[in-house]
Amino acid sequence: MSDYEDSISETIAGRNGTARKVTRPLPPITLSSDDVAWLNAYNTPHWMQFFPAGGSKLTGWVNKTNPQKPVEAMGVSWVYDLMAASQDANKTADGKARPALWFAGTNSLGNRLNLGINTDYISQSNQESIDGDEWLFGLRADRGGITPDLDTGTWNFENSLTLA
Repeated sequence: MSDYEDSISETIAGRNGTARKVTRPLPPITLSSDDVAWLNAYNTPHWMQFFPAGGSKLTGWVNKTNPQKPVEAMGVSWVYDLMAASQDANKTADGKARPALWFAGTNSLGNRLNLGINTDYISQSNQESIDGDEWLFGLRADRGGITPDLDTGTWNFENSLTLA
């Protein structure tokens, strides 16, 4: 027996104020041979644990998830593949490894990569605030130097070049 439900039941109000339960069949699930081949392919996305207890191949990453919540360190294989590729690319021009990347989990579907911010790249104090003499656009009274001509409300390439 499978968990597939092949019918649906609903209660329908009758004209005379009575209600009756109606059960209707659902259409069958049919898969072509191409569908089955794709679902069984080696590169089909599948759920996996990124940092298993026996060791991980993600040597260029530090797991910053809560060990009491192991599901946070799980996700789809395509995210894992992205992590594996990025750790191999995380090198200087002369091939030296840079500090490890931080993994802060995935989302409930496991298809999003949440990055931690490694303090080797951005210090904790700079993550928490900026220097007193620096401003973020939108926080200054003069609108960060953005003139009304540049403030179109939408991004455009020419304005980005001017602002850069």
